[in-house]
Amino acid sequence: MGEDPHTRPETILTRQQMQGLLQATPSAGGQATGGSPIAIINVASQDQADEQAAKYRGLGYDVTINHVLQNLSRGEASSINRAMRTLQR
Repeated sequence: MGEDPHTRPETILTRQQMQGLLQATPSAGGQATGGSPIAIINVASQDQADEQAAKYRGLGYDVTINHVLQNLSRGEASSINRAMRTLQR
C-alpha cells in the first residue's frame, strides 16, 4: 500500500483481527507488570506521596509517584518547563 514491502512491510487486519490482537497484548492496566494493577499518584508533597504509596501498595498496586509540582516549582531549572519551551520552538 505505497510502502516498499522489503524495507517497510505493512499488514492489513480486519476489525475482528485487530480486536483479538489488542485483547492478547499486555496493557498498562496490569498485564504488562505480571498482573499487578498500577497506581500513578500525583501529589504536592513527599509526605502525601509516602502516605498514598503505602496505601496503594497495601492493596497490591505497583506505585509510580510523579513529583510534578516539585519539579515545576524550580522555575527555569525545571526539566518539565525546559521540555515545554523546547516543544514550543
